[in-house]
Amino acid sequence: MKASKIVIAVIVIAIAGYIASKYFGARASAVDKKAQWYIKLDKNGDGSLSIEELKIMDANGDGVLTVEEANMYQIPAEVLKEWDQNGDGSISLIELNACGC
Repeated sequence: MKASKIVIAVIVIAIAGYIASKYFGARASAVDKKAQWYIKLDKNGDGSLSIEELKIMDANGDGVLTVEEANMYQIPAEVLKEWDQNGDGSISLIELNACGC
């Protein structure tokens, strides 16, 4: 009887772990790599944006991407929100580098 309770407990823990991993796992990115704005920025066509490719959006070269600069590339608001990790309304090169896009 005791062994069956242990097996049941292990199964319950395994199921809870699976559900937690699905719920708390990697969040889906708002970046659509087939969108025209993404393709336009991905100059080498490798399916990811390098920091050099992202710097292109920084029109004034101050190291910060403003909403206005990003809008010139028609980047969706949800992508900008995802990239703006500290919520200050602009995206630093550090945030761009961390975006994993």
